Amino acid sequence: MEGSQGSGCRVLVPLDGSPLAAQAIPYARAVAAPGAELLLLLVLPDRDPSRGGLTGQVVFGEEDVLRAGEEEARRLVEETATRLRTGSGAPRVEVVVSVGDPAAEVLRVAAARSADVVVLASRGRGALGRWAFGSVADRVARASPVPVMVVRPDDDAAATAAAAPAVELRRLIVPLDGSDRAAGAVPVAGRLAGRLRLPILLVTVVDPARAVSPLLGYGAPFGDALYDDLRAEMRSAATEALEAAAEPLRRAGLAVTHRVLDGPPAAILLDLADPGDLVVLTSHGRSGVGRWLLGSVAEKLVRQGRAPVVLVRSAPEAASTPSGGRPAARDRARVAE
Repeated sequence: MEGSQGSGCRVLVPLDGSPLAAQAIPYARAVAAPGAELLLLLVLPDRDPSRGGLTGQVVFGEEDVLRAGEEEARRLVEETATRLRTGSGAPRVEVVVSVGDPAAEVLRVAAARSADVVVLASRGRGALGRWAFGSVADRVARASPVPVMVVRPDDDAAATAAAAPAVELRRLIVPLDGSDRAAGAVPVAGRLAGRLRLPILLVTVVDPARAVSPLLGYGAPFGDALYDDLRAEMRSAATEALEAAAEPLRRAGLAVTHRVLDGPPAAILLDLADPGDLVVLTSHGRSGVGRWLLGSVAEKLVRQGRAPVVLVRSAPEAASTPSGGRPAARDRARVAE
C-alpha cells in the first residue's frame, strides 16, 4: 500500500537489477538520515498482453524470455534489499515493484510515497535489458518536485556495489551564477549539510571572454585593459553575491566558504569537484551579460563529473523574482531535516 508511513528521510532508488544501477545505493545511504527508509523501486515493462512483447510483434518465445527477465530482476533487487537490512545501523528497506514507463513511474511513486529525494544511476543494464537511465534521470529531474541525485556509475566497479560500504561525503559544492534560480539550490544544500554535518563551498565561475563576445561580436578582439576591468568587476560582484548567499547558512551554524574562479564554467567545475564531493545545483540559471546556463553545466557534470550531482528543479516564475527574494523553487525543493 502506497502512502506516507513513519518518520525520517525517505529515499527512492530506482533499480533494474544491474550492478550499474545499484551503484546509486551507497550514495542513497550516505544522504539518508538515521532512521531513514530506502525504497528500492523496480519498474517492469508495460507489455501489450494481446501481442506479447515490448516491440508489439509476436515473436516465438519472447514472452517467456521477458517473464524470465522480470523474475531475475525481482530476485536481484530482493537480494539487494536483504543485504542492506543486515548489519548495525542498517536502514529500513522496502522493495516497490511497479509497471509502466520508468520515468513516469519514478515520479508517481515519489509523490505517492512522499519521497524526500530520488537517487539514481545515470546508466543501467539489467536482466530486463538496457534501461535508458540517462533519459530517465533527465526526465525525472525536470519534473520532480524533490531533489534528484544522479550518480555516474563506474563500469569497472564490483558487481556487489549494493553491499559496499556507504561512501564518505566530505563537502557540498553549490555553483551559483547570481540568479534567483541558481540560488534555489542553497536551502537544499543547507539542509543536507546540517543533517550530514558537511561543509559547504559556494562557487561562482566568471568568464569575461564569454561576457564580452556577445557585445563585440564573436571573435572580435578586445584589449587587455578591458578584459582586466571586466574581470575585476565580475569578480567583485560575484564575491558580494556569494557573501550574501553564505550569510543565512552561517547564521544556521553551518561551515561555509566561497570561491570565485575564472574560466569556462563547466570545465572549471569538473576540475573542482572530487569523488568525495556532492554538487548541488538547479537545472537552469542565468544572470547578467555574462550569463551561463546551469542546464548545460549540470548536464556536463552529470555525464563527465567525478562527483554525484543533486539536481533541484527551478520554477519558471523564479526567473522574475527580484534579487534577494524567495523564489518558489526554494519552497518546493526540500530534503527532510
